[in-house]
Amino acid sequence: MSKRSDAEKAIERLPRPERIGLAKAKMTKVLDHFLYVVGLHANNSFVVFSPVLASQIPRSYAANAFDVFQRSMYQIEIVRLCALWDGIDLDKENIPTVVKLIHDAEIIEMLAEEARSQHMSGATVGASEVDKEMIASITNRSLI
Repeated sequence: MSKRSDAEKAIERLPRPERIGLAKAKMTKVLDHFLYVVGLHANNSFVVFSPVLASQIPRSYAANAFDVFQRSMYQIEIVRLCALWDGIDLDKENIPTVVKLIHDAEIIEMLAEEARSQHMSGATVGASEVDKEMIASITNRSLI
């Protein structure tokens, strides 16, 4: 028998529409955090892992400062990546919290129905044949 945290119990007590609203709001923030980590990683490819920037710093006190800068850039990338996967908590904007918010068969069906209705309301205009086949298979309808 697994122990559920207080946060998990609190999430399960929330009404489904509220859980969906929270999940959507948090997912928007999670995406922002994810894009920030991607940007950090791209910058770290130059700052930490490439000699391009380091070769422009002469051996001096600035070199020591640059070493500290490199380490801090790398560490913040790791910290931000870990934050995306931190524990479930309604106050946090992370993947496990969003997953817990939507981890319910009825919520998944509500979200799927919402996505289907958005796609069927004209979002398929200009879609490729592959997209139309995929949408048709999801909605169990004939090709558009």
